[in-house]
Formats: sequence, structure tokens, C-alpha cells
Amino acid sequence: MTANKLLLVEGLNDLHVLANLCKYHAVPQNFTIEKLSGETAEYDVFDTIAIRLKANLDCLGIVLEDLPANEQRFPAQDRSKALLHTWLAWQKEPGKPPGQAIWARYFNADAPDALILMQWIRTLFCST
Repeated sequence: MTANKLLLVEGLNDLHVLANLCKYHAVPQNFTIEKLSGETAEYDVFDTIAIRLKANLDCLGIVLEDLPANEQRFPAQDRSKALLHTWLAWQKEPGKPPGQAIWARYFNADAPDALILMQWIRTLFCST
């Protein structure tokens, strides 16, 4: 891995999911995956980008959730996590973390959206 290529993600679950998807799809690990710090990643990301750009990165990728504006009592981010963990609780091995669920084949790592994400990561980090 190299510190000159960095992929920033919102949270620890995102970090584990992306790391396991990259492993599953044999994406060369010539980059580092780090999670954004703080409670509200959407505010921290701009400070983090500025700091990272000053660190002379060769390549910086950022994965954030697209949170639609709606009138729910809680953020869409919390709803999706609740649904995910509820679904995982009903599987053969309840409570398995999302990253491990890829290897347990609870998730389809070959789903079209996963393949698009892996192609983006390959293009970003492996084409140089």
C-alpha cells in the first residue's frame, strides 16, 4: 500500500465493506482506505480534503452516501443502517458485520452497483 493514494469513506462499516469488495475482486492494494473522522462526515470532508491535498497525494478518492432530502424523523443514513443490520440479524449467523457478510455471501459482491464501484476504484487507483 502507498500513502500517496488514498480512498476516504464515511464510516468504519464503509471501510470494511470497501476493503472486502476490493479483496473479493482482487483489486491491487496500492492505496490506503481511511474513514473520515467526526460525527458528521459531510462537514469534515472539506477540511480533510484540504489537509490531504497539502500532503502531496498522487490520487484521492472519496465515497460519500447520497442522502436525499426528505421529511423523515431521522436522517436517511440512519434508516439504511437500521435496515441493513435488521436484515443481517435474520441471516444464518446473526450479527455478522457488513464487511464479513460479503465473504459469507450474504451480499452479492458481483451485483451491478458493486461492479461499477470496483471499476471506479480500479480506474482511480490502478491506471497510473
